[in-house]
Amino acid sequence: MARSSAEHEAFMQQQESSFNSAMNNAWASMDARTTAASDWVDYALDQQTVTGVDGTVKISNAYSQTWSDGQGDWYQTNDPNENPNGELEGNWTQTMVVHGNGEPR
Repeated sequence: MARSSAEHEAFMQQQESSFNSAMNNAWASMDARTTAASDWVDYALDQQTVTGVDGTVKISNAYSQTWSDGQGDWYQTNDPNENPNGELEGNWTQTMVVHGNGEPR
């Protein structure tokens, strides 16, 4: 009886492991598809998704550098050496570009 119970327990653990692996693969596949789709939407709409002190937002992709002041204001530039701190009022923090669905790149 003890041997039968141990074999059943081992079988159930193997089944659970297989199920968890299949679910993780399904989630990873779905995440990959939504990431690619959301990036295409950003591209088609000439926008980019950035995250920073104001959260994750979609803004124009015409600029390579985006800064946020935490008050909902944005400063964009193509000059990687430009910093709005000291030039504009407020405390500006540079944002990070992420995938269209908000996932890190």
